[in-house]
Amino acid sequence: MSDRREQLAIAVETLCVALASYIREFPEGSVQAHDKSVPREDRLVTHEVVAEQMGLTVDEVKRRSLPFRVKLGHRTVRYSAKGLEKFLTSSR
Repeated sequence: MSDRREQLAIAVETLCVALASYIREFPEGSVQAHDKSVPREDRLVTHEVVAEQMGLTVDEVKRRSLPFRVKLGHRTVRYSAKGLEKFLTSSR
């Protein structure tokens, strides 16, 4: 049991070190509060937004494996707004 705890502690420590080094790479002030006036290169949108723009139902969007789909968690899925735009322009 203690071996398992030691392995878990080492894994958590390694993850923390990796995360800290990743965060240090961000330029100063690049992490900002959500502000609609700040232009963003890309944003993530919901099933409903994609369904409305594609003329589909939400269930149809969920069933498709769209190339701009971004899985954020076990049951959390969003879609790249830029990817959606490119997909719609290329399919017309």
